[in-house]
Order: sequence, then structure tokens, then C-alpha cells
Amino acid sequence: MDKQNRPQSELAGFYTEWSSKSAEAIDFDIRSAERKADAIARLIPRQLLDSLHSLLDFGCGYGAVIQRLQQLRGNCIDSALGLDFSETAINVARARCDSEAIRYQKLPALDVRDNAAFLRTQVEGGVDAILLIDLLEHVPDCRALIAELAPLTRLFLIKLPVESSLFDNYLLPKEYPGSKHSNGHLREFDANNVHYFIRSLGLTPVFETLYRYDIEDSFPPMPPGTPLKRRLVRLMIRSVKTVLSWLLPTRIFLRVVGGGGYLCLASYNEHHVLNP
Repeated sequence: MDKQNRPQSELAGFYTEWSSKSAEAIDFDIRSAERKADAIARLIPRQLLDSLHSLLDFGCGYGAVIQRLQQLRGNCIDSALGLDFSETAINVARARCDSEAIRYQKLPALDVRDNAAFLRTQVEGGVDAILLIDLLEHVPDCRALIAELAPLTRLFLIKLPVESSLFDNYLLPKEYPGSKHSNGHLREFDANNVHYFIRSLGLTPVFETLYRYDIEDSFPPMPPGTPLKRRLVRLMIRSVKTVLSWLLPTRIFLRVVGGGGYLCLASYNEHHVLNP
């Protein structure tokens, strides 16, 4: 296998494993995705959100984000399409969807260049915004992805995890990003470098902000049979993070403790100064 295809093969393996989650894990992911949609609706100015009537959620997972946004915005989304490489995720999304304005399709390939013709048939005329929710940390070539998707939209709505912190980097066992990362993360972000990353893709934010996660999102369910000592240590870490989240300003909390997200609504220009 050549080096160019190896990352896509490893990602395909990750998504195959991701698709075989337990019902409890799927339920956690859905509730977490709904909280992300809540943050989008709460933090992005209403006049900007109200201008988005057609959406494409690229890498939609179980489809919960666009379903929740439709509920929160009083069904003012005229059309929304969710795309994902996981057939299991698409089946779950379709089974949960009760809105005629929302549909879901499986992506035929992981590489966006192999999906170009398919995408054009799905969104003729383009959409108001393409959602990339917790996706870019998994993508080998983010610039190529953005450049391929840009002709289909006027804006990108992006959410990234901000999880690199002094606490996690130096006080806890560290799992570095890479093709073998347990969550498939190829890169990680802190409260500062995430802003530079977005601009390096040729994106110019119309709006951007940082926010803290609900504490539940930083501590997914532990598998059955987890040793008591590990559970107690986790409870202690959770308690410390909870207290510090009450005391510290958001940016300082994210840089020191960690556990939050970056949100932006951005336009694209291939000649952007940080996208040579």
C-alpha cells in the first residue's frame, strides 16, 4: 500500500470499529451531539443562524446535530442533508429522523475527491452552510477537503474540540494524535492554536468563540468491568475539572484544564494570506 492511501485505509478501519459501538455508546454520542447543537444555537448570533435555510452536515454521525438544530430553530430549516461514511450511523440517523426536511445519505468514499461527483448530485445549486462538526481533527488533508467543498456553499459552520491543556499534557497520561489514536484524532487543538488552524485553511471567520463542555461530554461511560481504582481516579479528576470550570474564565480554563470546543461560522477564499 502506498503512503498516500495508507491514512485513508487506517481511517476506514477506525470507522468500521466506530460503527460497531454498543447501544449505550451510541446513545451517549447522540446526547453529546445534541449538546453541540445547543451550543451552536446559544452562541452563534441569531441573525447569522436565521440566514441559514439549507444545510449539509458532512460527517454527520448519527444525525443528531441537524435534527436538534431543526427543533431549536422552530423548523425554519428548509432542507438539510447529512452525509457519513458509516452505514450504521446513517441507518441510525434515518431511524431517528421525523422531519421531511432532513435526509441522510452514505458517502461512497472517505476521500472527498472521490465523492466530488456524488456531492454535486446531492446538493445541486449549493447550500447556505456546510457543517463540519468535530470532523477536521480526523481528516488527513483539511485544506483539500475545504477547497473541494467550498464551491457548494457560501459559509462553513465548524466545531472543533479544544482538548490540549496543561492539565492533560503534563498531569495525566497523554495520548498523542495519530493514525492509532483511540478517537481517530490526527491533530489536537488548544485555546490559541485553533484560531490559526482555521485561518490556515483559507477560512475567514464571520463569528468565532470558545466554550466549555458540559462535564458529561468529557467523561463518556466507562465499559463494564472497569476496575474500582480507575473509577475512583476518574471521579476525582472529574470533580477537580468541575470545580475549576466554576472558578476560571473560559479561555484560561481551556488552556489550563481543558474540555471544551471552538465554534466558527466562516467564509472561504483560496487566496487567503494564510493559505498559500
